[in-house]
Amino acid sequence: MRWLMKIVMFCSVLTISQQAFAQEIETQKGLDAIANGAVVIDVRTDWEWSSGHHPKALHMQNTLLLEKIAKQNIAKDTTIVLYCRSGKRAAQSTKDLQAAGYSKVINAGGFKDIMPKGD
Repeated sequence: MRWLMKIVMFCSVLTISQQAFAQEIETQKGLDAIANGAVVIDVRTDWEWSSGHHPKALHMQNTLLLEKIAKQNIAKDTTIVLYCRSGKRAAQSTKDLQAAGYSKVINAGGFKDIMPKGD
């Protein structure tokens, strides 16, 4: 019974640490990448997009991201900056793109964090 408890605790710690890592937000790294020509993708809903978005962003809602990015023929070694409202959907989308073979994906966090100043 003790070994079972240890296994359960170990798996819980692994799950929590993976979730924390997956939700890492790198706003400044994203801003720097945008300044250097990265592809910017807004993974929010159509309604959120229509209420305002980054001027350089493509719109690919998180639930359709893999389908839409394939249609855009974006190379898998292209630097891609993702954002949403808070960074949570961008975190999941980062994982999805990495699992699909995209190697340079940055979760920049929320829309308000990455908007150019003065806009």
